[in-house]
Amino acid sequence: MRTSLLLVLPLFLAACAVRGGGPASTNEGDSTGTNTGSPAQTPEISLQAALQGLIQAEGADQVKATIHQFVASKLTDPTALAQVDAQVDPAIDTVASGGTLPPFPVVPFSILPSAQAIFAQETGQDPAAPPPSAFNIDPSTSSCTPVRNQLTPVSGVAGLQTGDLDNPNIDDCTLAHLQAFVVALNGLAMGDGTTVTDGANTFTTVSDVVNDLLQTHTVTVEANRYFANFLGLYFNGQSIAAPVWMDTGIPLPSGGTLVVPAPHSGYSLQFSGPSINGTVEFYMGLNVGTMFYAIGSPSRPAWSGGRAQYTYQSGTDNAKILQVVSTASDLRKKWTNQALAEQLPGMGYGILGVCMDSAAVIEEQTEGMNTLFPLAHPQPAAINDYIDTILAGLPTDLAGFDPNEAQGRIATSMPMSMTALQQEFPLVATEMQSLNLSW
Repeated sequence: MRTSLLLVLPLFLAACAVRGGGPASTNEGDSTGTNTGSPAQTPEISLQAALQGLIQAEGADQVKATIHQFVASKLTDPTALAQVDAQVDPAIDTVASGGTLPPFPVVPFSILPSAQAIFAQETGQDPAAPPPSAFNIDPSTSSCTPVRNQLTPVSGVAGLQTGDLDNPNIDDCTLAHLQAFVVALNGLAMGDGTTVTDGANTFTTVSDVVNDLLQTHTVTVEANRYFANFLGLYFNGQSIAAPVWMDTGIPLPSGGTLVVPAPHSGYSLQFSGPSINGTVEFYMGLNVGTMFYAIGSPSRPAWSGGRAQYTYQSGTDNAKILQVVSTASDLRKKWTNQALAEQLPGMGYGILGVCMDSAAVIEEQTEGMNTLFPLAHPQPAAINDYIDTILAGLPTDLAGFDPNEAQGRIATSMPMSMTALQQEFPLVATEMQSLNLSW
């Protein structure tokens, strides 16, 4: 049996999107004890509780109008908009009447093909390509003026905001130096003439820079899984546990189909030492493409999880670490050049792949296996390099998938332990257990 994975793009695939401060912004961290940069935990509130508060303060009709407007700002495809928009009023009515809110919003895979066309409407450009830079590892050479994230009010409802929060525990100078470092990494990956200097040594590749830092820094690399905090909603300073839900179409023994929060995956490089401190994340993001991102130590909600499928430590796993950064660098150059040459919108996001695909390429190269679902890349038209060889061997879930095989990858894409999942999203835990899935 094969289930057709027909696409959801603006919501499900936009789960890999970067919000707020651009390359300095993402959602990563840890709710299960796995080290992912020791982020602070943002206070959180359930979507049901947030809606109850909003309804009490503003009235059900005003909340409905605001959510309809918010959904319309996120979805431009009429089919996808209609599918999600139809869920708004029943959800608000359920909460207003004292009922239990089901997963909301749910995006079925069946609407994904219509969303693909959105990416053909804009011309591609590389917003992450500043002029070549000359970066000095010495932190005393950097400015102390980083890009900081902040929340933006959602008009129509008092107390409702969207965006990302920074962890104030990382100081301006450290964050600014990390952000400049990431600009250099992205330039090095493209071979644009960028250089990185450490004392008397000058480097022109990402691998050489990281190899240099391995001699003086503690470096931890993790293959992380998260639930995507795409909506990024806050109510009175508390993160709303509001993932975008995806209906996989996989049948459950009790009836219905498996519905899970949309996933996100990336590789984190955590640096601690005399010069570079903080976390650098790598993945393919909406609009900005495939690149390294400066994270610092972000504040993020526990509900989005943060579990490492693999962890590599400096000293014992240097070869793996260098393989990760080398593959990431090659993938950035390949997909960025292809997006520019073909003028692909969104820097190829949703066309060449998404965040899960960028992580899957690295995982296959370093571990010889794939534990991520779903993958959005097409099969390569020709084999021109080792990345094409990897992509040709990975599943192309958009063309259809075997539910039995996919279940295992759905499980290993979970960003938290079963115990944590039971606390955060008990329905998901129950459905996963009914399929005898573990990770």
